[in-house]
Amino acid sequence: MSTNEIYTKGSELVFPVHTTVESNDLVQVGTIIGVSQNGAVTGEDGDTYSTLKLDGVFAFTIKDGVTLAAGDVCYGVANGTSGIVPEVTATDTEKLIGAVVKLGNVSGTALVRLMQSV
Repeated sequence: MSTNEIYTKGSELVFPVHTTVESNDLVQVGTIIGVSQNGAVTGEDGDTYSTLKLDGVFAFTIKDGVTLAAGDVCYGVANGTSGIVPEVTATDTEKLIGAVVKLGNVSGTALVRLMQSV
């Protein structure tokens, strides 16, 4: 058994987030991307936190005018204040979000498998 292991599961971790983060928001914290499992909660230190799910497949809104298909890599731009990524796109100059598994049942959405990168 490893004596330096801190968390046995690293797929859901608590991160500091902006006060406006709500459950189901796609959030960027530094180079990490995750989906908020709960709205921002104020900790004992006065900062706000949320548990982010760092893996899995989630439905995200596709940016207007962008075409994505299964197997495509998608990206997003986080709001500079909140860290929330409102939509995914095909522009590879932005933050990698993940790979499209398939298009969603709702028009303008994609089911995306999250991928962590730096």
